Amino acid sequence: VGELSVKMAGRIMAASYSSWDAGRFADYLRRFSLDPKKKVKDLSRGMGMKLQLACALAHDPELLILDEATAGLDPLARDEILDMLRDYMKDERRGILMSSHITTDLEKIADTVACIDNGRIVFDMEKDLITDTAGIGRCRVADYERVLASGRYAPGELRVMRNAYGVDLLVADRFAFAQQFPEIACDKASIEDYMQLVLKGDIR
Repeated sequence: VGELSVKMAGRIMAASYSSWDAGRFADYLRRFSLDPKKKVKDLSRGMGMKLQLACALAHDPELLILDEATAGLDPLARDEILDMLRDYMKDERRGILMSSHITTDLEKIADTVACIDNGRIVFDMEKDLITDTAGIGRCRVADYERVLASGRYAPGELRVMRNAYGVDLLVADRFAFAQQFPEIACDKASIEDYMQLVLKGDIR
């Protein structure tokens, strides 16, 4: 495959899909500054990923399945790929199933986030429930003990991680937590924060 030119890769794809749109493929090549004469093996990691996506999108699929689509790309290339995927998702008939360890990319594009650990689904929830609603309570030990003693959280409801400065506490609703314990700082949770506390935190 590496010896093929970009143009020839498109011809092979055209023979594989009855819905192939040569004009759309050519548009993607221009958009991504992909030289049709260049050999696939000579493309950088980022340009190679752009070619893969151009091939995938030129036959108008309803579902894209992507594995680490932005891994190894510089921030500008990653943003360009994500912009293209957002454009693709503007049509509500379409969907993307994407595996990624780059959680900041998921925050930009995902509607739902599923975390899989050792083949087990640890959580599967709307992204906004993580990034907009969940929070990390930054507790001193005394604060943490007071939260536990308050009776506001059922056993098993909280995830806790101790650190050099105190205790981080994962809560499902940071707004409710802030009302109940206004003297305890509670930050927005990122997807990475949420995953770390769910996977590594103690259950209380």
